[in-house]
Amino acid sequence: MEVQLSPAQLLAATAVVLVASTVKGSVGLGFPVITVPVLSALAGPHAAVALSALPTLASNVFILGAERSRLRGRWPEMRWVLGGLVVGSAAGARAFHLLSAEALYVVLGAVAVGYSLPALLRARWVKLPRASAASGLGVGLVAGVLCGTTTIFGPVLAGYLDARGLGRDEFVPWITVSFLVGVLVQVLSFFQLGVYRGAVFRVAVWLCVPVLAGTALGGWLRRRMPEHAFRTALLVVVLLSGLNLLARGLL
Repeated sequence: MEVQLSPAQLLAATAVVLVASTVKGSVGLGFPVITVPVLSALAGPHAAVALSALPTLASNVFILGAERSRLRGRWPEMRWVLGGLVVGSAAGARAFHLLSAEALYVVLGAVAVGYSLPALLRARWVKLPRASAASGLGVGLVAGVLCGTTTIFGPVLAGYLDARGLGRDEFVPWITVSFLVGVLVQVLSFFQLGVYRGAVFRVAVWLCVPVLAGTALGGWLRRRMPEHAFRTALLVVVLLSGLNLLARGLL
């Protein structure tokens, strides 16, 4: 896989990653939902997934370093989710090259719209009265396949964790652990499959710089400003990006 970005395109990609990582730092998710649709327009869908994966891994390591002390009491149920993520991510990464560009546009667009539209409408997830190994494993597998193929699997995990009734102090560290596991498998699989070569690897490493700056800024914002107005404008951008990708894939 080759990627060729002009200086202007690289600057645009850097700015998008900075904004997306700020969102992730402030609310715990949303990085690839923003970056992959925009990077798809700059470099194509396959390159966008690869370019987003390595910075996503960096942001999760950064957040978990600050939030790891809040991980407690959920391991018996979350181990099934994490196990499903490992299997699903490995399978998805190996199916990465089998999908056509049009199929990836449709998948990415559908996930982006499916994430942003309910969030804009303030939809409420149904609360699950109890966890089960089957539900956790199923969610992990589905999220893992999306992770391996698109890097966008936050909406699936966010819905499950919210339905389990996790408060903010538990939600952010546990979804970060889930992201870390899934994306780590994806990145290792990409290295094994030879995806990270030449310019793809160099650009992905460069994008880790703004992602760390944005994640730190997002953490600062999370403690000091209301989230609603800030997220609404960004969700509109994600929704429009998703609709654009759906149109490109279907038409």
